[in-house]
Amino acid sequence: MSCASAALRKDVLDSKAWELVANAQKLRSAREAALAAERDAVARVKSQVRRRRLADSLSSQETPPFVPNKLADFTFFVRFEEDGDVIWEGDLGPSAAAFVGSRYCTSDVISLSMSEVWSGINGNYSDAMANFLSVLPSSSDDCDEDEYSYLARLRITLVAIRNTDQAMIPLGSFTFERVGRGRLYGPIDYIFYPRQALFKSEPLEFWIEVILRFDDSGQLDTLEICVEHHCFNGTGHEYNDGSYIQDICKKGISHLLTYLAGVPLQARDGALATMMSWHADIFPDVPATVAAHREVEAELYREAAAALGIIVTVH
Repeated sequence: MSCASAALRKDVLDSKAWELVANAQKLRSAREAALAAERDAVARVKSQVRRRRLADSLSSQETPPFVPNKLADFTFFVRFEEDGDVIWEGDLGPSAAAFVGSRYCTSDVISLSMSEVWSGINGNYSDAMANFLSVLPSSSDDCDEDEYSYLARLRITLVAIRNTDQAMIPLGSFTFERVGRGRLYGPIDYIFYPRQALFKSEPLEFWIEVILRFDDSGQLDTLEICVEHHCFNGTGHEYNDGSYIQDICKKGISHLLTYLAGVPLQARDGALATMMSWHADIFPDVPATVAAHREVEAELYREAAAALGIIVTVH
């Protein structure tokens, strides 16, 4: 106001402009407070509904069926870090995720489109990333260690969120391990390993391997989540190639994600027994307690085994 003319100052004072601005701010604050209170109330109602449903299932004498969620039922939170600094993070909804064939014909991976991630990173990346993208090799045979040393500075963290109840599954935090080529004539695989297993229960473990791919133009293309079946290793927490058995199929992935997100108490043992049965088909000397669950989960067992290409008979 001190820089305005005397006439303008008088007009502003006469119009009570400051009072109008203050009132507008009060109205805005009141609306924001009302919206926040409404959101809190809705969240409390949803929480109460979920609690009642859980209580109903616990008090029921019936064993509810285990129904695996679909991939479309999950959102994936993805974070990229470079030297410990976050360069992109956000939610990738169901439209960004799809099951695609894995490096092995009997298995599948979750493929996440990186178009949204690239839009956020593109133009804002560091000189180190720019140099890496400018020399992307055309094949793993052409890879020189210096060309992909930049990837050792990256960390990828993944969380799966079930949309219906916001149950979160910490899939892991992954660092660069090696390059490879999973598909003939396909793009190079930049493979990231986790710090620890996704799930452990003797005699098996499930580990996640993350594969990052760039297209021919040097743009970030896809991130693939590969779920691996391993033999149980109770002596350490590091990824062990020697314990690897096979990648699991999309039915197995859906089953595992649903189990980790939470299932009704009465269905928990049967859901676990189904996963144990995948291991029992390969290593028959499983505990009798696990075999006892097979009758309850026979149909799911047959479906999972068939998806793995294993012909079995359940008595």
